[in-house]
Amino acid sequence: MDPLAEYRDKWLPYRMQAIDLMGMYLGLIEKWETAPWMEVYVDQKLRIEGKASGFTNPAIEAGVLHSRALLDFLGLKLRRGTTDQLAERSRKAHANDIVIEDFGLERVTIAEATGLYPGDAAEAEAALATPILIANNWAAHNSAMLPLDPEQNHFLRIAAMGVPALMLAFFYERAGLKMPQYEIPSRPRTNGEDSGHGSDA
Repeated sequence: MDPLAEYRDKWLPYRMQAIDLMGMYLGLIEKWETAPWMEVYVDQKLRIEGKASGFTNPAIEAGVLHSRALLDFLGLKLRRGTTDQLAERSRKAHANDIVIEDFGLERVTIAEATGLYPGDAAEAEAALATPILIANNWAAHNSAMLPLDPEQNHFLRIAAMGVPALMLAFFYERAGLKMPQYEIPSRPRTNGEDSGHGSDA
């Protein structure tokens, strides 16, 4: 299979799905005072049990890394020496990187990226910068960033919606491609409490 086609058809939707899952779990942990008990069933058999954070934390970390990867794909990175500002990538970091330019499209500018957000542009920029910052200084290195503070959690939730929106507007629509189904289906609890995301569909 052509590497570009495989990346477009398999790995981009895979990354977006991980980001959607991050958003779902960020919404859940905001409601927790402490991580509740979790049971995971596979083929109707209990396979994993323990605190829910044993699953949600790695899922959020994965979403952070995939957000960073897609922002780089689009042409955005963290401005050196800042924690809440973006810079525009000028070229590939490595020769074998796959980026939006490989598909004949232009890199996304900061103004374009923040312009999709209905709120303040500075908040949008900080939200998109946050997963890059966390990926660079927490997920890929040992640092003193843990735990996430409420503002970082808020920004990550914005990024979980914003990164797929950027992919739709500046990759799929510009390339004339259909947006893949990436949202994780979920269902509400039987007592009526919202699961945090998604639907039965």
